[in-house]
Amino acid sequence: MYTFNMSMMNFCSWRISHALSHHIYPNSYLDLELSMFEPLVCWIPNPYIKSKMMRYLSIVTEPLTYCIAFPLQKATRIIYSLRYNNIMYWHDILSLSIPLAIFLFSDLSLLLSLRQWIFITMIASFAFCVIGLNAAHHDPEIYHEGDAAREDRDWGLFQVDTIIDRGDLKGSQFLVLTHFGDHILHHLFPTLDHGILPQLYPVLYETLDQFKGKLRECNHLEHMLGQHMQLLRTTPNTKPQGS
Repeated sequence: MYTFNMSMMNFCSWRISHALSHHIYPNSYLDLELSMFEPLVCWIPNPYIKSKMMRYLSIVTEPLTYCIAFPLQKATRIIYSLRYNNIMYWHDILSLSIPLAIFLFSDLSLLLSLRQWIFITMIASFAFCVIGLNAAHHDPEIYHEGDAAREDRDWGLFQVDTIIDRGDLKGSQFLVLTHFGDHILHHLFPTLDHGILPQLYPVLYETLDQFKGKLRECNHLEHMLGQHMQLLRTTPNTKPQGS
């Protein structure tokens, strides 16, 4: 888990924003991963939160947002710790092991080592966001805060309603692990090893038929297009999922 901190992010914060917030309340106001990118990116279909013009602008600035996501996490934690309460831990310095290694084991100066480190981190940040933000949760067809919700507020159905899975990843355990595949099963059984999730598909299909759920799938390109369409959407869906 400490290797996660080499990205400038922090696994303690990730457990809160991802495990305790996103996994329980996906695509809602209580989902930190829906709001932490604001005001740069907004997926909530509400014109009062972000205007249409600003949404078009966010598509233009999106690549930069992806690049600075990791450094921004570190900067946010430092600023918050200085202004309010300390939320930094000793393992936050693990990210400095990368520029230190570059400096010690190459002929680069300290300044160039820091530059290379920032460059590497921004590339990693961009790749992480391209994969993660286009993995399962943002498409006009699926539920976002403000859309009409089911009368049956079953937690499992809510998870299904907020996900469109990557069908092009099935069959490759490597792609599933590195691209957030089998995402519905991952949300329904978050503590299970991804290696055994495919065995649960027969039960999933049976349960979805019983409760009128729908397993939606698309490929990566379709999801990227859908994610940008969701960025531009300002009108909530008035038809509940499953109706």
